Amino acid sequence: MGNQNSMMRNKQCKWWQVFNALAVMIVLVLNACGVSKSTKVESMTKENVITETGPVYKALLETMTAFSKESTGEHKKDADDFLSGMEKDYNRYQFNRSVMDSLAGFLNGGLVYIDVYGGNWCSDTKEGMGALTRVLDGCKFPASCFRYIRVSREKKLIDIHVEGIEISKVPIVVIHNKKRELGRIVEVPEKGSWESHMLKILNKAFN
Repeated sequence: MGNQNSMMRNKQCKWWQVFNALAVMIVLVLNACGVSKSTKVESMTKENVITETGPVYKALLETMTAFSKESTGEHKKDADDFLSGMEKDYNRYQFNRSVMDSLAGFLNGGLVYIDVYGGNWCSDTKEGMGALTRVLDGCKFPASCFRYIRVSREKKLIDIHVEGIEISKVPIVVIHNKKRELGRIVEVPEKGSWESHMLKILNKAFN
C-alpha cells in the first residue's frame, strides 16, 4: 500500500513538473510575440513621426500667424482655425514613399512653382494645406517657389492681383514653370493623395 502511494505521488510530481515546464514555455512564446509586435509598431510609429517641420510649412505658418495677429473677429477666428488644422494635418498625413521619390525629381530642382489660392474660411483649404506642405517639404521643394494667396468669401483675391485667374472654388493649387501652367488641383486631390496627383500632372507635362 505504501509503495502504491509513493508511486502515485511520484507520478503526480512528474505531471506537475511537465505542466510547469509547458507553462513556462507558453509564457516565453507569448512574451516573444509581444516583443516582436511591440517592436514592429514602434518602428512604424517612428517612421511616421515628424520631429521637425520643413521650410514650406514654416513659410506658410509665418504668413498665417502674421495675418492672425493683424486680424479681428471672424477673420482672426478663420486664421486661428487654419493654423490649428494645418499643424494637425501636417503631422498625420501619410504619404507614399515611392511616389514621393519620383515626385522629388520634379520638385527639388527649383524649376517648378506652386501657387495656392486658398480661403482661410474654407474647410478644404484648412484640411489640405497641412498635407500639401508636408508633401512639398518631404520632396525638398524650395519655399521660395511656393506662394499662398488668400481668397475672400466672395472669391476675390486679397493680397495681390493675378492676371487670368478665375476663382470659383478653393483651394486651387496651380503648378507651373516660368513659361506656362502645367496643371492644377481644385479643392481636393484625386484619391486623397497630393503626391500622386501632382506626379500625374508633372508626368503628363514633361513626358
